[in-house]
Amino acid sequence: MRRSLTSAILFATVAMASSAPAGGGTPTTEVIEALSGVDFLPGVTTLDAILDGDLTTLADIANGVGDPGVRVRAYRALGQFDDDTARLGLKTGIDRYRGATSGTELLYLAAAAEGLGEIGGPLDVVVLGPLLDAPSRDLRVVVARALGQIGDLAACDLLRRRLGVEQIEQVEIELDLAIARCAQ
Repeated sequence: MRRSLTSAILFATVAMASSAPAGGGTPTTEVIEALSGVDFLPGVTTLDAILDGDLTTLADIANGVGDPGVRVRAYRALGQFDDDTARLGLKTGIDRYRGATSGTELLYLAAAAEGLGEIGGPLDVVVLGPLLDAPSRDLRVVVARALGQIGDLAACDLLRRRLGVEQIEQVEIELDLAIARCAQ
């Protein structure tokens, strides 16, 4: 009796799972699944197909309370979209974690800063610039790259000023590289 009951439950479970609609779930679930790969970041085409052009879900995942790895990849993914929703999602993350000095919150801050550097413009220098003075050398490296990517006059001036006071060689190298991008 116990064996037939177990078999019946197993078959019922398989039947229910196989009757689920293809594609599976909500955009949130699909985006989380797409962002769950450890070694890669889903591209614009994949995310656009899942989100149907609405980046609100991706920004909500980044600034939510879910799995830290998924959230970091969500911040980085937002940096692939030159879009106001993406930019706002990244700025929200930067503002939220601006004071982070270590741990997961620092990773969120760095990922958001990296993303904003990819799609940012002159107006975003005000958001990123103060992070050049962060206690974390890793964050300073990310911000130097981001400001170099933006490359406008104000960003380049901030990079040059930071180079004059920076004491960590790793950061100095990144500042030099970012400044070189400014000259191009």
